[in-house]
Amino acid sequence: MVEAKRRHLSLRGRPVPTRSSHRKFGPCYPEAPNIEALRLTPGGVFLAAAIYPMAIFLWHPGPSDDSGDTMMLSLYFTLGVFLLVAVRKPAAHRSLIAFAGWSSFAHAVVMSILGFHIPSEKTGFLIGSAVLVVIGVALLALAPGRQSHELASAAGA
Repeated sequence: MVEAKRRHLSLRGRPVPTRSSHRKFGPCYPEAPNIEALRLTPGGVFLAAAIYPMAIFLWHPGPSDDSGDTMMLSLYFTLGVFLLVAVRKPAAHRSLIAFAGWSSFAHAVVMSILGFHIPSEKTGFLIGSAVLVVIGVALLALAPGRQSHELASAAGA
């Protein structure tokens, strides 16, 4: 018994990983960190933060406020909340993440075109478009790939 115990302890008294302790992601790690979740969280928080300017516009409306901006903020706030929900299981919410990415591209295209039609707003629209493209690229790059059983069922269908 003493010999068996000695064999499984390192010099510092910690257990040495054995073949049975090796899991899918390596020795001594209970599970791999969810990288997609770590990367989706800032995007979700950023979009959910749209609640603040939206609330300001609604509580203190001014004559020069654009109601279209407030409506877009409400959509982005809602999308941010759902992206934060998707952080728990990104693979189960692939379509939501893809929608967020592609809708950011669509919004960037519209803003860029408007920037050329409204010269006084060109700089703001183009900067906003660049931010939306970065968000879209990040979301699409972070979207988890299809699982192998999904690929097999899609091929069989």
